[in-house]
Amino acid sequence: MMPQMLMKTSRTLSLSLLLCLPTALLAENHELSMEEAYFDELPVVVSVSRLPQRYQDLPASVTVIDREMIVASGAREIPDLLRLVAGFQVGHSQNLGPRSTVTYHGMSDAFARRMQVLVDGRSVYLSGTGSVDWSQLALSIDDIERIEVVRGPNGVSYGANAFLGVINIITYHPNAVQGETLSAANGGSGYKREFFRHAGQYGDLDYRVSLEQYRDDGYKDSFSASDKETVSLRDHKHLKNLTFRGEYRAGVNDYFSLNMGLNKSRMGDGQEDDHTRPPTETHSSRHNEQLKWKHVISSSQELELQLYQIKSDLDSDYTLPPLSEVLTQETGTLVTPAQVQAVFGHEDQPVYVDQGMTVTRRDLELQHRIKPLESLQLVWGAEVRHDKVQSQGLLGNQLADDYLYRLFINSEWQLNPLWTLNAGAMGEKNDITDTHVSPRVAINYRIAPEHSLRAAYTISYRTPSLLEEHADYAVHFIDGVTLDQIWKSAGGLDPERISSTEIGLVGAAKDQSYAYDIRLFREHLRDLIAAPTDLNFPEPYSHLCPPVTSVNIFCHTGVFVNDGSADMEGYELQLHLHPMPDFLVSLGYSHVNATGTLLERLNPTDYRSIESATPENTLSLLLAKRWPQQWQTSLAYYRVSMMEFIGGDEHDGLDTADIRIAKDFTLSQGTLSMALVISDVLGNYYDFDDAVTRTERAHLSVGMTF
Repeated sequence: MMPQMLMKTSRTLSLSLLLCLPTALLAENHELSMEEAYFDELPVVVSVSRLPQRYQDLPASVTVIDREMIVASGAREIPDLLRLVAGFQVGHSQNLGPRSTVTYHGMSDAFARRMQVLVDGRSVYLSGTGSVDWSQLALSIDDIERIEVVRGPNGVSYGANAFLGVINIITYHPNAVQGETLSAANGGSGYKREFFRHAGQYGDLDYRVSLEQYRDDGYKDSFSASDKETVSLRDHKHLKNLTFRGEYRAGVNDYFSLNMGLNKSRMGDGQEDDHTRPPTETHSSRHNEQLKWKHVISSSQELELQLYQIKSDLDSDYTLPPLSEVLTQETGTLVTPAQVQAVFGHEDQPVYVDQGMTVTRRDLELQHRIKPLESLQLVWGAEVRHDKVQSQGLLGNQLADDYLYRLFINSEWQLNPLWTLNAGAMGEKNDITDTHVSPRVAINYRIAPEHSLRAAYTISYRTPSLLEEHADYAVHFIDGVTLDQIWKSAGGLDPERISSTEIGLVGAAKDQSYAYDIRLFREHLRDLIAAPTDLNFPEPYSHLCPPVTSVNIFCHTGVFVNDGSADMEGYELQLHLHPMPDFLVSLGYSHVNATGTLLERLNPTDYRSIESATPENTLSLLLAKRWPQQWQTSLAYYRVSMMEFIGGDEHDGLDTADIRIAKDFTLSQGTLSMALVISDVLGNYYDFDDAVTRTERAHLSVGMTF
């Protein structure tokens, strides 16, 4: 009964706020002075328009996950934190190893490609797949100060991939964490984590160095609801991260920032008794370097120059037994080498599968913030980026690259104490889809000193990933002869397009005791890229299917085409309360109605509805309390109604909850912290793939800050 009651309560609460709060606020005194209209202490957000803006003046909806929420959630990994955001869903699949996928309003596969993700201002999604590998970010959850999430398209500020939203991860400035921090965690399923950070000063240089090691044996033996049997997964992971952040004051007006990170990871893949995807390991390494220079020209304008590069290497290949053995194991019927020779016209050989890739990104960006009038601030800038991908297995050993050029401008104009106008545009040109422009216009009306109504309209695009545009993924005999074409792209794809209209009601207290954001939206998504199966693709052996085997291998090819559309409308509420200084309440709720289709098969043509790919209701609730004697407790509850990730398994709705109990000890040398976290206490469930069943787990962490 608890999940249904919470869902009904949240829906009633959000509708009541929508209907009643504007009326109540309009009854307040409308004669606002200039001083009342501008509060320096009000929360400031920078991720929406690249301008520092107060909550009430933002042109889009934003959720801020601050450090208090990060700690209280008990989350082990960054994707788990994002469940706190209204309308967000997180899935766990076994695709190229244990993979977390994060999406907004569903409609995603294992490689969520419609979200821009930034870490301290640099874009971290992989240009090869267009997705984010959350295990490769070279980032520890202990170094995150806050996460600002823009809910809704924001191509006007961040261009391609800011299609459904933007996740901006902001790490600690070295000044904020001076000294040493040491922590360790140990728990079920082989979970172990060690973290060390040192932050200090050397002259005008503030610096921070962090090291982390993370190990997890995964869920290994998982019960598959569809197969009614236990599946033995190879889903362990072992991650190592080394990061550095330095902030140098070169004078009164010049500041330099240097960020560097190194990630090494080893993850299990495949499963026992799977003859085409046997147990194996994927190895990856990633490093990034980022240099920023900020020059303060005056109190009303500054220049910022950013240069960064990211290189990621994924080693993921394996060799299967001779084809006759694979077919025999799959069908249960003896297939001889002579039959392979007769049917496939090639001698019986082992089969080689390669899913590895090397991805490189280099980016140069200049932006200029200026405030020509007391009531007007704007930012404009330009960016050039080069993405490069090489993959023997996924791209046919070709080199695919893309040059991207951007020019953008955003402005905030305080028309008077009651009205604020936001307007901007981003022009982009790239080698794949040529040129397009993403505009936005928003008007905010201050109905009370701490509350505003917002109306906004925006258009954004998503450029196809290099894999979608250039895919040539095939399985080969060991001598290199193609056996099966898995994916193929003819190129010439158009960008995906979204137009969004929204009305918002937002408010935030000067003392930060509350903040809320209510969003009503209607979005139209067009030219969505689908990967339907082409049963008549001219493969060497497709006309023989199924002569020897009834399995799907060697019998189909996925192609990439623009043949999908969706319409979404709904409302959502994000609420952050501090009813007492020692008590936190965070609520996120989303209700979405989605219609549309996505091409699923060619020859004969078949479409799938996207309704099941978007859950109608999503709810998160975080309660955290600080008690006497430095005790803390928190409860995080999550609910997602019926949903089926694209390429995943449908679930009838999931409910899960995490509990955290912690205590701090003040010592002469520093602070000792101990915490017990029990995850998924409401029972077993799956969110993406029914073979990846998540079960209750507990871990104990101990940390010392000097």
